[in-house]
Amino acid sequence: GFHDFKNNLLKFGLFCVVTFLIITPWIIVNYIKSGEFIFISPNGRINLYIGNNPEANGTYKWPVKSLVTGGRRLIEIDKEALRRGIKYIIEHPKAFIIRGKWKLDHLFGSWSDGVYWSFQQTENSDASFEIKPLANLLETKAFLLIKWMAPLGAIVSIRNRISWLNLLIISGFMAIVFIYFGMPRYRLPMNPFLILYSAHFVVTLWKCILAEPPINHFKHSNNYE
Repeated sequence: GFHDFKNNLLKFGLFCVVTFLIITPWIIVNYIKSGEFIFISPNGRINLYIGNNPEANGTYKWPVKSLVTGGRRLIEIDKEALRRGIKYIIEHPKAFIIRGKWKLDHLFGSWSDGVYWSFQQTENSDASFEIKPLANLLETKAFLLIKWMAPLGAIVSIRNRISWLNLLIISGFMAIVFIYFGMPRYRLPMNPFLILYSAHFVVTLWKCILAEPPINHFKHSNNYE
């Protein structure tokens, strides 16, 4: 009920406060070094331009060689990238929306190579060639099911107010990717939510299959024999 929703909202707020306290030392250091309030890293502005420029393809593609010339400091490069990124979005709104779809496509794309490359630095690197087919099967086929079942699970759980908070988190994360750029590994924080929604859909579907057929009360009430 509303009480549970309120408690979960308070827990989420506490989580945000604790997270902010953890990154506070980085904010202080960045302010001392640059004179600006920067959360953890200034690379966010460069990433905005990476995802929003004439050569952008929806994922990581470095287009800013001209920004790193002249021995400028990172903070100066970052400011220039921010200016260019915002300018491109304002002047090309249609391209921004189209590229936003590309970014989400990359976010929910296949990532079997992530498992493949994890074995390259191990002693038994040859094992990567043996496990890649399995990784590809698990990633492409298993995630394909999750990708399509999760939205259905979100729909059937829409009456649950706790689900609203989960949807808010997922939507916010997707909005960030839509603005910047997408890569399959960026969805890792979303996977627990997607798996939960998929499981909820499977359980709901299974209950519907096992449920007894509804009784036609009208038929029985009109039996005059």
